[in-house]
Amino acid sequence: MTQYSLAVVFILAALSIHNIAGAQSLSDDQQKVVITKAKQQLDEACREQGSLRQFFDKNNISGNADVDITIGHKGEILTVFLAHTDISEVTQRNGLMNALTQFKLKDISVPKKQRIKFSYHLTIQTL
Repeated sequence: MTQYSLAVVFILAALSIHNIAGAQSLSDDQQKVVITKAKQQLDEACREQGSLRQFFDKNNISGNADVDITIGHKGEILTVFLAHTDISEVTQRNGLMNALTQFKLKDISVPKKQRIKFSYHLTIQTL
């Protein structure tokens, strides 16, 4: 075999291994269901009696924020990236991000080694 032939064989082998490893990954429709469920739980937590809302009220955090959230296995929130906000106080922005990172999503299943990323908009008005 020539070097070119070996390279093609290795590439094809790598692609088939990737497909086998990805066999347990979620389809686009399944990912949309997970994202919808996660957003519903975040919405609920931001309502008047929700845990996030109580945290925001306690820490006097209010404003608008667009965040990118990555969730992993068992629905844990892995990363929160603040894409845009009108919250000017750095401690309030950090508090918002920490609260979201520590928030527990329930009954969400993502296969191991897979991550789902989505954007979420919050409008926070303290009481």
